[in-house]
Amino acid sequence: MKENKNKKLIKNVKIYVNNINFNTLKDLKTIFKKYNKVKNLIASQYSSINSLNILGDYKKEIRDVWTANGKLEEFSIPKRYVRLAIDDSIGNIKTNWVACFEKCKILISNNKNLSDEEKHYLRYLIKIKDLLCCVLTDKNVIIPEQFLNLNIKKLNSLIKRYVRKSLPSKSKYSKTSSIMIDETQYTVNKLNFSLSGLIKNHPYKLKLNTLSNLTGNIRLKLVNDTLVIYNSIDTKTYKNVNTNEIGVDKNYINVFDTNNGNSYGKDFNKLSNSYTDTLNAVNKKRQEYYVKIKELKEEISNSTDFSKIKKLEIKLNNIYKFNLGFIKYNRLKNKLQENLRKLINIAVKDLISYENPSLIVVENLDFQPKKNSKSNFKTTKKGRNKLSGFVKGVVQDRLEYISKKENIKNLKVNAAYTSQTCSKCGCQGNRTDDMFYCQNTNCVYHGGVSSGLNAGQNVFKRKDDKEISLKTKPYIVLSILNKRLVDNERVKSISEPNQPRPTWKK
Repeated sequence: MKENKNKKLIKNVKIYVNNINFNTLKDLKTIFKKYNKVKNLIASQYSSINSLNILGDYKKEIRDVWTANGKLEEFSIPKRYVRLAIDDSIGNIKTNWVACFEKCKILISNNKNLSDEEKHYLRYLIKIKDLLCCVLTDKNVIIPEQFLNLNIKKLNSLIKRYVRKSLPSKSKYSKTSSIMIDETQYTVNKLNFSLSGLIKNHPYKLKLNTLSNLTGNIRLKLVNDTLVIYNSIDTKTYKNVNTNEIGVDKNYINVFDTNNGNSYGKDFNKLSNSYTDTLNAVNKKRQEYYVKIKELKEEISNSTDFSKIKKLEIKLNNIYKFNLGFIKYNRLKNKLQENLRKLINIAVKDLISYENPSLIVVENLDFQPKKNSKSNFKTTKKGRNKLSGFVKGVVQDRLEYISKKENIKNLKVNAAYTSQTCSKCGCQGNRTDDMFYCQNTNCVYHGGVSSGLNAGQNVFKRKDDKEISLKTKPYIVLSILNKRLVDNERVKSISEPNQPRPTWKK
């Protein structure tokens, strides 16, 4: 494949800084604490409806005002950190408002009692923020002439109700230890990373764990006394000259099975079992301490002896400190997750390398399985643990990212009954481990076939299926498949005569 210079793909990288000395770590925690204090202050003061009209020009309304009245100096950290904390918090507030407006648009579209002109007026309000702010705060509103024939009072009350319904109930305060810095606050030279500190011209000298070209704004996060650096970089994309189209089944036995009969990421189930079983065993042991904590808290609340309460509190704190820490637990979890990521990455790269596709048809697995159904492995508690959101998310993310990099199209199709239907005759079948058995005795798959091959063929057929769309409900999919099976049997009985035709002689 040739490099495509016109298209850019953003890649998120994560770099670690370990072995930070005590004094530097103490100063970093101070910066992080003050930074998040600024974010929470901004969130509490400017998340309301009254502040909606100043978000577009917040640098003048907030940053410049704080600079003039000396408020930037109240937080005892460099002013640059305070300004970036303001930018960070305002960015979160704007994101919340955008999500609110999208929900309002959906509510407007779904309201069947509104005429087209009324819907147009409500969407116009959402688009013109100054006008919307006046409506939400009950100020005098100058309505355009084209809307004067409408019941403005009723519509204004409706948009108020929609906004109140769509906004978060409480301001989202920052609880994570993360900050954003710009390129003026750090320098990188190979593995050497310098970060501006509390004292001017005295940066912190840190060591990166890998080489990377950090550019622009980056985000820093403290995780168990380890500094994690997040950055987005542009990567190369390539022109795709292939014409192959494949159907892919994402399952539990292997990472991928294709309609061609090829499998990638074999023995994925063993590694996934190791991941879930190990964490379940650790969580089971930790659960005993949570039960003990509950008992101790009840005993403390029911006791009146001060000396006894003090002893119980010491015991309670010791359990939190020595038995329910997260340093070793997170280290084990990250190690297991990295092993899964490695296998998934290899499977995706092998799939693209050997199949050379231009289009990959995949089943949509974004749904949440039902908890009350026990008929399918994917819907049992054990199955949900093994096919967790982490595993599904990593498989989907890596497939989409590498596909974009190689300029390969991904087409999601409805996943309902792709693993339970025979791809040859359309009958329902039984899936046992990695084998599929069709119920039709005359079918070639009656004696068994690879379940991944059968599912991959069904997934590939769905790309041209006009009756079964991505959002078709599973019960409707089943009725469509049953109807097709009945029609096929009827056509077969008509086309095949009951008695043999006579043999004519010359």
